[in-house]
Amino acid sequence: MELLQEVKQAVIADIEEVRQTRVKENKPFVSGDIEKIITHYADKFNIDSRIIFEIIRQESGFDPNATGRQTKYGTAKGLMQLMDMNSKPHGIDPYNPEENVQVGTALFAKLLNKYQDIELALAAYNAGEGAVDKYGGVPPYKETQNYVKKITERLSDENQ
Repeated sequence: MELLQEVKQAVIADIEEVRQTRVKENKPFVSGDIEKIITHYADKFNIDSRIIFEIIRQESGFDPNATGRQTKYGTAKGLMQLMDMNSKPHGIDPYNPEENVQVGTALFAKLLNKYQDIELALAAYNAGEGAVDKYGGVPPYKETQNYVKKITERLSDENQ
């Protein structure tokens, strides 16, 4: 029984060490399964996986069950906060991490291909293509401007 308690304490200490390292490095604690899914689809769509990690971090905080508020455009769901108009045509369960990341990463790849600019692609992911096209750049919406700024700053910090 004493050995079992020692092993349990050692495992808890190891987990806490990993968490503290992630906090110091300003990296989220992500389950291995979700990390593999993100890496797989980022590679498949030729996107830097760090971008997808940061989108998910910003959108849902890595909560596969995250649900946004109801808007006139629908409800954002899952890791990448897919709107119904993006998930329903694919017949996916937006709360399924693999299906959500697959469709969300494909959508972001399409936006990056269209705009050829990470800030514009992020703005379109957040506010919609129509808003980016209408304003010819990042729309003057505080939420979208903060979204783009936070993600690009974190990506920039990772490159230093």
